[in-house]
Amino acid sequence: MNRPHLRFYFPCNNWLSKEDGDGLYVRDLIGSLNPMDVPKINKYVVRVFTGEVSGSGTDADVFINIFGEKGDTGVRKLDNDKDNFEKGAEDKFTLDAPNLGRLRKINIGHNNKGGSAGWFLAKVIIEDIGNKCVYQFPVGRWFALDEDDGKIQRDILVGGTEATGIVYNVAVVTGDIRGAGTNSKIHIILHGSKGLKNSGKIFLEGGEFERARTDLFNVEIAALLSPLSRVTIGHDNCGVSSGWYCEKVVVYCPFTGIEQTFPCDKWLDEDEGDGLIERELYEMVSLRQRRLKNHLEQFLGATCICFAPYTKSPWSLWIWTSDIKNAGTDATIFFQIYGDKGKSDEMKLDNNSDNFETGQTDKFMIELPDLGTFYKLRIWHEKRNPFAGWHLNKSTDLTSTVGYDSIIQHLNDGRKNCKEFEDFLKERAIIEEKYGKELINLSKKKPCGQTELNTLKRSLDVFKQQIDNVGQGHIQLAQTLRDEAKKMEEFREKQKLHRKKIELIMEAIHKTRNLQYKKTMEAKRLYEQRCRDKDEAEQAVHRNANIVTQKQQEKLFLKLAQTKSSLEDSDRSYQQNVTTLEKIREEWQKEHIKACEFFETQECERINYFRNALWLHVNQLSQDCVQNDEKYEEIRKSLELCSIEKDIDFFINSRKTGSLAPAPVVYENYYNTQRNPTPVRSPVPVPISRRAPLPTPASASGELDYATVDGYSLIHH
Repeated sequence: MNRPHLRFYFPCNNWLSKEDGDGLYVRDLIGSLNPMDVPKINKYVVRVFTGEVSGSGTDADVFINIFGEKGDTGVRKLDNDKDNFEKGAEDKFTLDAPNLGRLRKINIGHNNKGGSAGWFLAKVIIEDIGNKCVYQFPVGRWFALDEDDGKIQRDILVGGTEATGIVYNVAVVTGDIRGAGTNSKIHIILHGSKGLKNSGKIFLEGGEFERARTDLFNVEIAALLSPLSRVTIGHDNCGVSSGWYCEKVVVYCPFTGIEQTFPCDKWLDEDEGDGLIERELYEMVSLRQRRLKNHLEQFLGATCICFAPYTKSPWSLWIWTSDIKNAGTDATIFFQIYGDKGKSDEMKLDNNSDNFETGQTDKFMIELPDLGTFYKLRIWHEKRNPFAGWHLNKSTDLTSTVGYDSIIQHLNDGRKNCKEFEDFLKERAIIEEKYGKELINLSKKKPCGQTELNTLKRSLDVFKQQIDNVGQGHIQLAQTLRDEAKKMEEFREKQKLHRKKIELIMEAIHKTRNLQYKKTMEAKRLYEQRCRDKDEAEQAVHRNANIVTQKQQEKLFLKLAQTKSSLEDSDRSYQQNVTTLEKIREEWQKEHIKACEFFETQECERINYFRNALWLHVNQLSQDCVQNDEKYEEIRKSLELCSIEKDIDFFINSRKTGSLAPAPVVYENYYNTQRNPTPVRSPVPVPISRRAPLPTPASASGELDYATVDGYSLIHH
C-alpha cells in the first residue's frame, strides 16, 4: 500500500459455516479506520409470494441476489426452517448486508432440486429497513425447465420488468483424466472488468460434465460485463461421484466480440487436491481472441451458438483400395466427415508416399474437432489426371471409439429414462398424497347432512367414513410409489457403479492403444524416411561411380553403409512397434467383447426391471381403483337400506306434539254476564290420522333414476 500506516478494521463476529450460526460461509464485511465507529449492517426484509396456479409450489432451494447502486448482497439462500414456497403462500426472510443504496434489480431462481422443482413466482417485495424504502418486483412467471420459456433463474428490475440481457456463450471443458466427470449441479458467476458487477450465481442446466467433454451454454445476463475480470465456478457437492476436474472455461460475448479463456486444471473435490469445490478462475490473456461482432444476432436473441473448436483430437484413417485391375488412382483424394454435432473441413489425404495403389492399405493421421457420433464420410477426387479412376474397398479407423461411444450413449440414455420414470413416481406420489389429505380434510370439515334423521343419516355417516378411507388409501398409495421410486434409484446407482469399473478398464486400454498406435506411426514414418535415405545413397553411389575420386567413393560407400544400418534399426523398431500394437489390439478386442457382453447383460436387466416397474405401477393403480370401488359399494349398500317411509315416521314420532287438533275459538259477549251459555260448536277436539299412503317421489325431466347411471344399476347388476 502507498500508506502502510493506515489500518482498516473489518469486524465480523459471526460463523462462516454451513452447520453453525445462520449457515452462511461467505460474508460481506464493512471496514472502517476507527474500530469503535464501524458502519452498521443494513437489514432487508424479503417477502416472496408464490402464485396460486396449479402446481405452483416448489421443493427446490431458492436463491436471491439483490443489486443496488453500491453493490449487491451476493447469492443468498432463502430458508427460515419452514415449509416455504407452497401454493399461494407468502414467505418472509431477513437478510443482513451492507447498505446497497437505491435498489435496481434482483436475480432470483432455484437449483431445480426435488421431485416438483417447477415454481410459479407471483411477486417479491423488499423492505429496506435502513433507508425506509419499499421496492416492488412483480413477476408472474414460471421458473421451470418444462414450463414457459424453460428458465429457472431471472433478473427482475424494480417495477417488474424482466431485464433483457446479453447472451454470453459459455463453454465448460471437463478434464481428460480418470474420474474427471461429475453428477453435481455446476454453477458459475461472471465478474465484470472492475469487479463491481457480476452475474450472480447461475446454474448450468442440461450439461453432461463427463470426462474430456465440452458443454456449451447460453447465459443471459442483464448487464454488459465483458471483458470479464474473473470467473467463479463450483458445484453443490451432491450425488454419487460429485468430485469434478475442470480443465478450463471459455466465455464469448457476441456484443463485444471478445472470447476469453480461464484455465483451471484443478480438482473441485473435497477429497482431492486442496479440497475446494468452488474456485476463482483468472484469464490467460495470451489466449484472448476477438471475433466479428454480431449485433444483429444479439438483437434477435439467436439461440444458435457456433464455437470454434477448442481442442482437436488425433484420429487414424485407414483406406483400402480394392484388389482388382486398375483399381488404383493417381488423383488427389479429399474427404470430409459428418457427425451429429457438425462436419469437418475438407481435407486432402497425403502422407508423402505413393498412395491408393491396387490392393494397398494407406494410413493417415488426421486431427478432428468434436463432431459427436459420425454418421457419414464423403470422399472424392478431382478427376484431373489421366488415371484418376479409383475403386475404393473400405475405410476404417483403428483408434476410433465411435461404436463404443454409441453403446455408452445408449446406456446413458437408458439410465436417463429410468431417472425420468423415477421422477414421475415421486411427483405422482406428491399428487396422490395431496389428494388424499384434501379428501380427508373435506370429509371432516365440511358439514354434510348433519341434521338428517334415521336411515339417511346412517347412509351419510357411512359416506363420510368411506370418503375418509378413500383418502387414506391414496396416502398409502403415495408411500408405495415413493418406495418404488427409491428402488428404481438404488437400481440405477447399482448399475452405474458396476458399469464404471468396465468403463475405467476400457478408457485405460483405449489410451494404451492410441499411444502405441502413435508410436507405431512415428516408427513407420522414420522407417520410410530411412528407406528414402538409403535409396538416395545407393543412387549417389551408382551415379558417381566413374566421376569421383577414390576418397569420395569411400565417403559415398560409408554413407550408404550408415543409411543401411539406420534402415535396419528403424525397420526393426517399426516391426517391434507393429507387433506390440497387434498384441494391444488383440487385448483391446478381447476386452471390448467382454465389455459389450457385460453392457448387453446390463441393458437386458435394465429393460426387464423398467418393464416390471411400469407393470407393477399400473397394477398398483388398478388395485387402488378396485379398493375404492369396494368402499363406494359399501355406501351403495347403506343407501339400499334407506327408507323414505321410515324416515318420515321417525321424524313424526320424534317431533310430534299430540294427536288432537286444537279446540275451536268460541264467541264471548262482553255485555252478557253469563258468557257462552251455548257454544257455537262442540269444544271437544277431533283426533287426526293419516288419510292415505306416502306419495311417490316424482323425477324431474332428465333426472337420473335412483341407483342408475346411463340406465345401468350399480346395485342390482
